[in-house]
Amino acid sequence: MTQKWKIEITNPKGDKFTISTSDYNLVLKVYSVLLEFANISNETGMRNNISMKDTKLKNRQPLREKVLEVIKNKLVDIWFNSKDLCDVFFEYYGIGIKFSTASTYLMRLYHEGLLERKGRRGNFRYCLKESLLTTNKLLVDN
Repeated sequence: MTQKWKIEITNPKGDKFTISTSDYNLVLKVYSVLLEFANISNETGMRNNISMKDTKLKNRQPLREKVLEVIKNKLVDIWFNSKDLCDVFFEYYGIGIKFSTASTYLMRLYHEGLLERKGRRGNFRYCLKESLLTTNKLLVDN
């Protein structure tokens, strides 16, 4: 008996993509293409239809620069923790980062003097330094 595979992906707009086949290798290839398409569609929709070239460049940015961009654009003027950064990072880029990774980058940015920090270990909250709010461009360019 031949196994049959069915892939169904629904994008945020409600569009459904369905493929049925009995070839497992084809399923893997189609699945990866559909996921890539869904991620590109979602990301361009969230970012006011930026060009595909810009999307590819953003995906090549180092993680540190991505974290800074999220803080600069979405977490400005508020106190946030590692979990908040993880959530907003996923909304902004469509990919997740681990809690421990977010914590590490926040600690590094704090030690570099880019963030303020309050609270105790395990419960730190961060905020972009007020002096850097007017020079946000420096954060992304460095």
